[in-house]
Amino acid sequence: MIADFAGRPPRFSESSNAFIAVAAKARSSPDALLIGAEVAGLAAAIGVMAWQPKRIDVALGLVAIGALGLWGITEHALAAQGRRANFLLQYLLVAFSRIVATASIVAAVAAGYVVIGEMMGVFIL
Repeated sequence: MIADFAGRPPRFSESSNAFIAVAAKARSSPDALLIGAEVAGLAAAIGVMAWQPKRIDVALGLVAIGALGLWGITEHALAAQGRRANFLLQYLLVAFSRIVATASIVAAVAAGYVVIGEMMGVFIL
């Protein structure tokens, strides 16, 4: 096994952060699991907002999970289309995939900020 200059194996030479790890997991997951995550995440987020509107952190986390499932499904559709798809369909799928990925990242980051804000409480200088 050849290592890079830092002594790490080649599989560690790629950029490694949480978003890349989650994207790799979603790309390797079966369609049924992604559809389940999408439906369960978005339905649970709607339920949380209906019955506990003050728990926006939980709802945002569930939206992120649902959007991740939807993003994974669009990535699988793009991979299945390959080169044989017409340009317009491929362009629309890529655009939709990027919009959903952005919404998922924004929801996850916002949920984190809400949780941190709740843990800090009222802060008066």
